[in-house]
Amino acid sequence: MSPKGFRSFVYRSYQFPTIKKRIQNIIAESRYSLPLAIIATASVWVVVHSLFNANSLPLEKSGVVSPFPGKGTEAAFPYEWLGMGFVLATAFVMVRLNTIHAIMRTYSRMISCSFLAISLIALPYFLNPLNAALPLCLSIIFTLLFFSYQDKTAVGIVFLTFVVLSIASLIYIKILLLVPILWIIIATRMMAMSPRVFFASLLGIVTPYWFYAAYCLYADRIDTLTDHVTGIADFTKISDISTLSLSDITIFVIVILLFFLGMTHFILTSHNDKIRTRMIFESFIITDIALLAFIILQPAEMECLVPMMAVGVSPLVAHYVTYTSSRLSNLSFLGMILIVVLSTAYHLWTL
Repeated sequence: MSPKGFRSFVYRSYQFPTIKKRIQNIIAESRYSLPLAIIATASVWVVVHSLFNANSLPLEKSGVVSPFPGKGTEAAFPYEWLGMGFVLATAFVMVRLNTIHAIMRTYSRMISCSFLAISLIALPYFLNPLNAALPLCLSIIFTLLFFSYQDKTAVGIVFLTFVVLSIASLIYIKILLLVPILWIIIATRMMAMSPRVFFASLLGIVTPYWFYAAYCLYADRIDTLTDHVTGIADFTKISDISTLSLSDITIFVIVILLFFLGMTHFILTSHNDKIRTRMIFESFIITDIALLAFIILQPAEMECLVPMMAVGVSPLVAHYVTYTSSRLSNLSFLGMILIVVLSTAYHLWTL
């Protein structure tokens, strides 16, 4: 037998190890997963719209302050469509986040699919368009921030990152409590901290408030600005869960279980990813741990914090679903789908 024939015989004889693809892997790698997830999410919002049409959506449910004082308690705009728009926009930004920064080492749209699934699990929070806008801002913040990796001259990128954070603070002032967390991420994970970058972040925070302050002065509403800024120090009793409903507790428990499942899997398998990818995932974990601590200390803020936490939980869940292939992981994936379906049905039933 010639050397070439021998090599061919050895090649055919050797059984290369293969990973058995299960339902979770087929769905994770499918190009149809995201379109189907978008259709399912949009269908739920259509049902929400049919339950609360544009002329009868109670403001207590939508959480939006009426732009027409004295017109009663009815919303004059279908705010649920605005919330759906923010949810779908966040899913699109997370597609770009994954594509630009190569978070997943193989083709997968599970990051956006996971976010859409969590938005259905926490549907009551996303009905408020102001809450739904927060994860959109946070996803844009991460997309911009990761460009600064190992670049101590990324002044413009960091400035834009903190401008978006500051704009988000006009919706929810306490998001500014993430500023030290972002500084830690820039210094220890992006390795981009420098005096210029630090001052660019401060300038980014201040810039939107220059314009907002000018508007308040022009409109003679300076009290609105001061009340908004001082709201960052407005806290309730520590770990007071008396105001939480069963739905709130259920949503919190599900999101936390997903977070710890995804985080544990990533920590155990992170050696398979590139160093830059590890830094990105660790940035998600650090941010979610900070948000989790805030939720534990201030449960009353859950409806704003859980949607933001979904941005960091989604990549961890996507990593778990895409890169595991055991019978147990497949069962857990099917369990996740069941939880999403049951949670959505429950929320629609109780709306």
